[in-house]
Amino acid sequence: MRNRYNPDAVDDLPMFGAARVSDPQTSKRAAKSVRAGSLAERVLSELRTRGPGTTHELAERMDLSLVTVSPRMRPLEAAGQVERAGEWGGRTIWRAL
Repeated sequence: MRNRYNPDAVDDLPMFGAARVSDPQTSKRAAKSVRAGSLAERVLSELRTRGPGTTHELAERMDLSLVTVSPRMRPLEAAGQVERAGEWGGRTIWRAL
């Protein structure tokens, strides 16, 4: 029986035998650059358009979870895109540069 997506492939191959093999490090870097980069850009855009806020406030404003937003802040700070503008209730207030 022929595979409808690839007429040269046969369906009787082991289930994972035909899986694509890739370099794990390259895959991790690619995933981070696509997902993390776009989320970091969204966080930065939120800070630029709506002003400073804590990570909790940013997550709420963007309708994202705290664990999605929080890991984006230090890399943005290291890249010189955001800075710590103070603290409120023991939480860091972030401001876009």
